[in-house]
Amino acid sequence: MEDARDGGGFFVQTLTKRCQMFLHNARQLKAKTEGVSAAICQNLFPLCAALAISPAYAFENGYRLEVETGGVWQSRNVAQSPAQVTTTLPQGSRFSLKELQGAGPNFFARLSAGYTWNDRHQVHALYAPLTITGSGTLQSQTLFQGESFAANTPIDARYRFDSYRIGYRYKVLDANDWQIWGGITLKIRDANISLSQGAVKANRANTGP
Repeated sequence: MEDARDGGGFFVQTLTKRCQMFLHNARQLKAKTEGVSAAICQNLFPLCAALAISPAYAFENGYRLEVETGGVWQSRNVAQSPAQVTTTLPQGSRFSLKELQGAGPNFFARLSAGYTWNDRHQVHALYAPLTITGSGTLQSQTLFQGESFAANTPIDARYRFDSYRIGYRYKVLDANDWQIWGGITLKIRDANISLSQGAVKANRANTGP
């Protein structure tokens, strides 16, 4: 769900908390289960319903395109992979990407687009890529994805978190200056963490809700 950027506009996301609870329970189940259950949880893509209230002029017929950019800071970014011993990999060490890459700021940009027709239907999409790179040293020997990285030796770290959203809205009510829209949004994230120290390299990809 994205904020209404027009003056006075706002979204009331009535079912967002339920969607968040669903995702939280799915991630807990994924962490506690193996095999088929874990595979199912890893590939869950949430369809979140919501109610949107906004000024009448916020969703006029035609195309809408918005580009946003700025800086983003890391307040905390801790990684560990795998989080527990698996059949093929030992348990990974916990380390801070913020300490390797710095707090920021780091550049970000996102693109959103939409199309409204017949004063009642709208499709919308959002692409929000984020990549943070940096170099530093680890405080102790670190295991990551089965590879061992030495302490006090320069290491390159890359963190990527790309977000994709696509959805549909339908105008439920048109009351003079205000409109009420209902719809669904599908959100997918494509994330990756990689470390590189000389000839030693490792990465952890993660795609899901």
